[in-house]
Amino acid sequence: MDRLKSRHLQIAMFLLPALLFYAVLLVYPVLRTFFLSLHEWNGFAGSKVEYVAFDNFKLVFEDEIFWKSLKNVMVVMLLSIAIQIPAGLFLALLLNGKWKGIRFFKAAFFMPVIMSATSISLLWKFILYPGDGLVDGLLMKMGLEDSIRAWLADPSINLYTVILICCWQGLGVVMIIFLSGLVSIPDAIKEAALIDGANRRQRLWFVTLPLIREAVAINVILLVIGTLKIFDNIYVLTDGGPNHATDVLGTFLYKEAFRNNRFGMASAIAVVMFLLGFVLTLVANRAMRRESLDG
Repeated sequence: MDRLKSRHLQIAMFLLPALLFYAVLLVYPVLRTFFLSLHEWNGFAGSKVEYVAFDNFKLVFEDEIFWKSLKNVMVVMLLSIAIQIPAGLFLALLLNGKWKGIRFFKAAFFMPVIMSATSISLLWKFILYPGDGLVDGLLMKMGLEDSIRAWLADPSINLYTVILICCWQGLGVVMIIFLSGLVSIPDAIKEAALIDGANRRQRLWFVTLPLIREAVAINVILLVIGTLKIFDNIYVLTDGGPNHATDVLGTFLYKEAFRNNRFGMASAIAVVMFLLGFVLTLVANRAMRRESLDG
């Protein structure tokens, strides 16, 4: 008994540093955010923190920019899922083999993921620079001058331009998760499908997809969470403009906190983001689980 207690004490001592970091860097900020969402504060140390109950949430829901930002987030989320899930699955199927040079292509497609969003955004900002950028230069050489647009300044297309850039950067993660699912499929099942005479499309639809459903669910949940907290790409590329055309909840929160010095309202936005992410994750998880049970 004493040995068991001593063992538990040792485990607790090893876990204590990690728990302290977790509490200081995650738990406390979350609790502090919920606290500030009910107060008015300008962000300066020593200034008055005034309790205002749910007034900050009322201000958030009455703000037109909030609803525009929320709509943009939903557009980013839906298009990211619609683009990255099929594209990531296609790349995973393509790279799920043993042909020569496959490691190079896996690393090449995954490379944007390990680069910072800021550097990626700056790179694309130069590529899409009006007139002198690589894209406009190629279009002019191909005689397609009429197709040249203000890719990051035209409110009718700049949000979709940002979405494509974000999809390009995050595609590697989706691909790797699908690859891990494809590798886990037993060879015996593939061979049985071949013996039964199933063609490539039938093997994909009736064998591969049902067996990697968990990978699909993981990718969908990660994309939902990732798009809800998207910030750096849009901040560097467009700063949410012009006229809030590309503002999302992250940029709206940032502007309220660090430009308008309304940390109470910014905290309320963060709470809304947290609750929205929690609900959407539950919905996505339940939907994928129900689909798995039906299958």
